Amino acid sequence: MSHILNGAVHIYDPSLPPGSFDLLPFDTSGGLEYNEALFDLLVSLNRSGLPFIYQPKQMGAPEQLMTWWQDVGKLKEAFWLISWREPDIWFKTLIVPPILGLRGWTGPKTFMG
Repeated sequence: MSHILNGAVHIYDPSLPPGSFDLLPFDTSGGLEYNEALFDLLVSLNRSGLPFIYQPKQMGAPEQLMTWWQDVGKLKEAFWLISWREPDIWFKTLIVPPILGLRGWTGPKTFMG
């Protein structure tokens, strides 16, 4: 998974030329966190086994949306998060829905809040 831009989820595919992405468009009505078409698309990608890339500097990145949807109880399934540490070293982490009180979690906050 790569990023969301201009009403499409951009999927990195190593078989494509460098800098190219598969584009999966979605209906852009409403904010990203409330967009049902985007939610359905990301859940479908998750169920197909596609990991989401950790992108702490991109506001509204797919992994941030998935985490928030877990926090508010909308997404009740786990997803894979992939992060880069250094050349040729990637980590894949299973992100499970939070449990109230576990590790100090006190409940959902506003998206990006």
